[in-house]
Amino acid sequence: MKAAVIGAEGKMGRWLVHHLAGQGYTVHPVDLRRGEGERKLWTADLVVVSVPIRTTPEVLYEASSHMKPGAVLAEIASLKEGVVEPLRASADKGLVPLCVHPMFGPSTKRLDNKAVVLVPLVDPRREAELAESLFPGADLVAVDAEAHDKYMIAALSLPYLINMAFAKALKGTDLEKLRRLGGTTYTLQYILAQSVVSEKTELVGSLLSQNRHLNGVRKVFLEAMNQMAESVKEGRFTEAHAEIRCILETDPSYPYADESRRRAYDAVKDHGFKNMGSHD
Repeated sequence: MKAAVIGAEGKMGRWLVHHLAGQGYTVHPVDLRRGEGERKLWTADLVVVSVPIRTTPEVLYEASSHMKPGAVLAEIASLKEGVVEPLRASADKGLVPLCVHPMFGPSTKRLDNKAVVLVPLVDPRREAELAESLFPGADLVAVDAEAHDKYMIAALSLPYLINMAFAKALKGTDLEKLRRLGGTTYTLQYILAQSVVSEKTELVGSLLSQNRHLNGVRKVFLEAMNQMAESVKEGRFTEAHAEIRCILETDPSYPYADESRRRAYDAVKDHGFKNMGSHD
């Protein structure tokens, strides 16, 4: 079996090349910007598109024009608005479309308990079988394209926005000293912020600008921030805290949250973060 990865120079692209080779594929990187790869695409049984979100639709259209009937055309974009149409159009050309979103990063070595989102398009059963064969052991979660992008507000866009704002609020602070003083909560939040800020500007910008559902949630978030501040000022924090607890208690994992936080902190320390406090 032959596979081609478009965007193999990126982090997830490199991960896909290595991963597919481990699945028994002969893998060829393809860079369409250089006008290369038409033969590689035509001979491929599987083509995976791993390019920036904004360029994914046009790359799908171009790739599909060079592929043989019966081959699988897959993409892994973090947002699905715009990719469904070219994928469904590829099915009219005799290709097998596969719309997935691995919910993990390029440092992943094992897929156990890792989630992969599947957006069914033409033949849900066949597409699920393909996704399971490409990501063996992963937890496959099927949702439609619009629902996927709404979930990604909470899963990606809003956390990225919050962590970017958190990092900006640290301006003028002695970060090295604060890192030494911070306890479990600050340490984990700071590492998240560092990780988010270190991502490519194009990825972060796309997550904050291309999800059309984000603006409404951003307004809700800002209102919630103001309401929390007002509840403290007006002596209503007990009620506000209880309301938020009720929201999170709908998740069965809530009773184990504090234990999970401390385990995460211990894992951070084990990976070389020294001089961290443990005050909270």
